[in-house]
Amino acid sequence: MDNYTGGIFIQNSGIDMNVTMIRGVQYIVFSFFDGQQSVDDRIGNLIQASFEESTAEDVTSESLLDNGIALPKK
Repeated sequence: MDNYTGGIFIQNSGIDMNVTMIRGVQYIVFSFFDGQQSVDDRIGNLIQASFEESTAEDVTSESLLDNGIALPKK
């Protein structure tokens, strides 16, 4: 197979470098993260939050007017 994926994450500096070789072309992607949590914990929290139940607000004509979506009645 002509595809290769490898990477390195430097935990203390928050720099993530991924190297991918696809059909002889090498792609290098750098990601930078600055925060109190590790990237893995942050992504885990986002995934967990996506499974939590949410409630939608009631859509009323007043809320549409407040947000500029509907025109006032004449």
